[in-house]
This record gives sequence, C-alpha cells and structure tokens, in this order.
Amino acid sequence: MKKLIFPLVAVLTLTACQMTGGTVYDKHTGKTIVHSRSVNVKPGLLSNMDVTAGYSDRNGYGVQIDYTSYDWHFFRQVWSFGKKYKYVVAREDAVMCGGAGGCLNLEKGAIRIPESDFRRFAKTGFEFKLIGTRGSVEAKIPASLFQEVLERQGK
Repeated sequence: MKKLIFPLVAVLTLTACQMTGGTVYDKHTGKTIVHSRSVNVKPGLLSNMDVTAGYSDRNGYGVQIDYTSYDWHFFRQVWSFGKKYKYVVAREDAVMCGGAGGCLNLEKGAIRIPESDFRRFAKTGFEFKLIGTRGSVEAKIPASLFQEVLERQGK
C-alpha cells in the first residue's frame, strides 16, 4: 500500500500547480501568456493527463500537456480527425523512482493550434490522439478551457 500512496501524492502535487487561469507577464523577456485553468482529462491510477489551454504572444494558441505514467510514450505527433497538429516536446523526465525499479515519468509538451481551430474548439472541444514511438493516448479537452482563454483576451 505504501508503494501506491507515494506515487499518488506525487501525481496530485504535480497536477495542483495551475488550478486557476490567469495572465502572466514576464518583465524581463516581455512575454505574455494567457492561460486557462488546468483540467485532468485522462485520470488513472497508473497514468494521468492534465491540460491547460493558452495563448502566448510569442507562440500563438495551444494546449499544454502534462502526462504522467509508468510507461514512456515519447510523444511526437498529434492527430485529430485526419488533421495533424504540431507537437513540441518540452520535457521528458523520470520524476520519481521506487525501490522496485519502476519510475513515474513526466512527458510534457504543447500542441500548437491555429487561431481558427482554437475558436472552433471553444464551441466543440478538442478530441485528439497523441502518438509516440512507444504508444499512444486519446483524450478530449472541454470547450470551456478554450473559452476561458478567449474571454481573458476579450475576444
């Protein structure tokens, strides 16, 4: 039981970072990011996916993906109903390893989304498949996350 509690606490800690949306401005770089709250779209005991929709004045619209699991996927592609989106890898780390040899892995990245699609997803939500060299995962992001970002922008 102790082996399950420690990883669960780690996952909860990792996902509690962005419970509310907002706007972040970095005075040193001049970068502004508008983001939604973080939502868990793929809960599980051995894997978990949190997403945050956002807009960066440098990178445009997109969705941040935080995927934790005991299996590496090495995501490199995103598809949604025949359309391919750009996926940018931000981080691939073993964040916690146990005595039995298993590690909790964090795969963090971003899906770049054109503004027209982002606006459409604010009405329909966004269903997609992340594909990696060692597996794939499907998820759906609620329309409300995209709406939050557009509202914060006044659009």
